[in-house]
Amino acid sequence: MFAKFSVIFIPLAIASNSFQVIAEKPLHQINRPSLTNVLYLKSVSCDGTFTGQSSCDPISIRISDRVVWGSHPMTAGNAANLSGVPSQTFHSQIYISIFANDSTPIYNGLIWSVGEGTISFNSDRASYTLRYQVAPSQL
Repeated sequence: MFAKFSVIFIPLAIASNSFQVIAEKPLHQINRPSLTNVLYLKSVSCDGTFTGQSSCDPISIRISDRVVWGSHPMTAGNAANLSGVPSQTFHSQIYISIFANDSTPIYNGLIWSVGEGTISFNSDRASYTLRYQVAPSQL
C-alpha cells in the first residue's frame, strides 16, 4: 500500500519555471504557520512580599502601549483572573509592559511563541507571576 504524499513547490523566480521542493510529507502533516496569533491573559498573582506586608504594589499591564488591565491592588498569595481582558491579535510578536504604581515599568518584553507561558517579575515590594496563552488565530 502506498501512502499519498504532497510536494510543495516554491517558485525561485517569478519569470522562471524553476521550483524547489521544500516539503515531502503527507499533506495533513505539513505544519502551516498561522498568519496571526492571539494572546489571552489568564491571571496575575502576587506570590509574596519582600517587606513582610500582606499588600502588594498595585500593578497595571500594557500591551503595545495600551493599558489592558489597570492599577489594581493585590494581596500576597492571591491571583486576579484576567479572562475579562480582551484578547490581543498580533502577527509575529507582541510587546508587553508591566508597571507598579503606574510609574516606571518593572517588566518589558516580547511574547511570540504559541502555547502557554508565564512571566515572573518583581516590584520593590513583591514578586508576581503573569500567566498567558498564545494560540493561532482561527480566521
